[in-house]
Amino acid sequence: MMRFLTANKKLILSILLNIVLLFTLLALLYLVYPELIYHLDSVSNLWDRYSIRTYRKNEARAAYFEVMTRYRRLYSFSGEQRFFVEYLGGHLTGNGEPDIVIRQWEGGAHGDSKYIVLELDGSTAKRIDVIDGLLDAGFKDLNGDGVDEITGMDGSYNNFLGESTAASPRPLVILSFDRGQDRFVPNREMMVKAPLSREQFNEMSQRYRGDKAWHERSRPPADLLETMLQLIYSANEKQAWELFDASWPDPSPVSKEQYREDIRAELSRALTHSPFYRTIDHWNKERQRAFKGLPSN
Repeated sequence: MMRFLTANKKLILSILLNIVLLFTLLALLYLVYPELIYHLDSVSNLWDRYSIRTYRKNEARAAYFEVMTRYRRLYSFSGEQRFFVEYLGGHLTGNGEPDIVIRQWEGGAHGDSKYIVLELDGSTAKRIDVIDGLLDAGFKDLNGDGVDEITGMDGSYNNFLGESTAASPRPLVILSFDRGQDRFVPNREMMVKAPLSREQFNEMSQRYRGDKAWHERSRPPADLLETMLQLIYSANEKQAWELFDASWPDPSPVSKEQYREDIRAELSRALTHSPFYRTIDHWNKERQRAFKGLPSN
């Protein structure tokens, strides 16, 4: 064998070189023509200047998208499952340049997705942020300033207190671009609300106290948990727990203290699993300090 390798050294090196060149050529062809490997899924044109193309390869659960201007690629990204163009050419950052949002669906029946925000300035496509943990994103100018906010549901609460994933409460979040942090963050001005009026509070607590779920399912009604999370996400955690106490029937088929501990455990888990809850928790603590007349940290 050694004699053969020595005698055919040049031939073997030539074969190896050709193999390297072949793989290099294939890689270059893939970069220039991804449709050789992927199937073209969709084409979205922005004016007559930009083209956003998504590709996928079904059998491999692989996907790819690119942003083109004329014949030049400005940005490309590959990942799993599938990409969708969700937002095209509006303004999300307030920088005066058009923005696009590509949703990467990561599989699953409940819309698990990431949202990739890109800003276009003619010659480049800059990735601004990747928003994770958001369900059913929408884009709308909510305060009339010409810049769209991103709305959606915090998708971190799967199987909340034993509920199915589909029935788990999903609190609303509103995101705006923060130039200081260079990313999208919960918008305090739009999310923080006044507490429920006494009339609203009494009507809700009476309705929840008489709900059939206490006896038919041996658990609190799902609407109570949903309302509590919405109150917490609007910086009204104190009232959320007041509603919890006022809505509990007496006698109760389930332990109120056990459910209190379980809800607190869910919120503690959200501190590490939710991209948004740490900010919400900070708002609530600040508001509680203000009620007590303590200085804000």
